[in-house]
Amino acid sequence: MREVEITLYLRDELLEHLMGRRARGLPHGPSDHFFGTSTGKRRDPDLFRDRILARAVERASSNRAAAGMPPLPEITPHSLRRTWATFAAMIGRDPKWIAAQIGHVSPAFTFSVYQQVATRHYIDEQAVWTLMRFADEPDERVPSRQITRASGTAAPGSFNVADGDFDLAREQLNDGADRELDD
Repeated sequence: MREVEITLYLRDELLEHLMGRRARGLPHGPSDHFFGTSTGKRRDPDLFRDRILARAVERASSNRAAAGMPPLPEITPHSLRRTWATFAAMIGRDPKWIAAQIGHVSPAFTFSVYQQVATRHYIDEQAVWTLMRFADEPDERVPSRQITRASGTAAPGSFNVADGDFDLAREQLNDGADRELDD
């Protein structure tokens, strides 16, 4: 098990999921699985691809078709991982940080796998930045080639995350607070 940082975009999506579970009366407490079954138990990992991911891709493709866009290609759990690493590389995140986040021992290995980023001619960096930025980063992309997430006091290879808006919002949901959540 390892801890990973989450972006603002992901934080918002996770909060929406949590509030949706709460609104439907599904378990959402600290001892329940975040993406658990209707009883709060762990989902069968072998069924994730067919039951969760396939339905999400089908729904997204349907929304794309309604907007006159082509459907999504086949998406696997590994393609989600690859997309995340590619986006992180596109906006200039530190290769060591990317490797640590996805569990690779070597940044060299990570970039031998995700090298296709270097061949991209058109990248909407601001759109990728919007998906990949953290709470302590500006709305507009910083014009730096590498952006690291390690704090000055963190031990090499470790990343410390303080309780933030997500943690506080989850506590409020679990405590039954009904007030609206802000950014």
